[in-house]
Amino acid sequence: ELCPINLSGWFPSRSVFVPYDAKLQPSWEAFADSLVGRFANVDTYFAIRDFRLPKIILDTLLPAIRKLNLINLGITRTKSGNDGLRFVSDIIQESPSLDTIQFYGEEIDDDDAAVAFATAIRRHPSLKNVCLVDCSFSESVLAMILGGCRQIKLDTLDLTGNSIGGSAASLVSNYIASKAVVGTLSLGSNSIT
Repeated sequence: ELCPINLSGWFPSRSVFVPYDAKLQPSWEAFADSLVGRFANVDTYFAIRDFRLPKIILDTLLPAIRKLNLINLGITRTKSGNDGLRFVSDIIQESPSLDTIQFYGEEIDDDDAAVAFATAIRRHPSLKNVCLVDCSFSESVLAMILGGCRQIKLDTLDLTGNSIGGSAASLVSNYIASKAVVGTLSLGSNSIT
């Protein structure tokens, strides 16, 4: 049975983005400690969204999340960007049971972060679903991500809503032409013609 951990700053009545407050750092540390104590021996889905996650929080959470038997990881609208992608890359490397990565609504503009992500994907033994939705990234970042995905068999590669168009569309075309193995390639809400 998959145990969900869903930390959300979004409430049904209104959308609330929870900013970072240094005074709450001890609470983040206590949360990280409780993850290990409670969820270390169960299959886990970990999702966090609409919380501002600066590097200090990512660094606090990383050791705890590495100890989970993580099946699915979701990072959504945390304004963590490149640091968030490095965080996800570290988790991919340390979580052999990981099946699905969901990274939504983040800005990625650092080639080094993209290389780390692509390398982690390429080396992972069982990753099946990579979802990078509503992210903003350059053509060079897209090329690196597709290069990492090209090396493995994926059930799903979701690149919905990333403003892929123009010359970036040729990167996707080349990915398909390379005989990459992917069950579903989602490219909705892009500018591909």
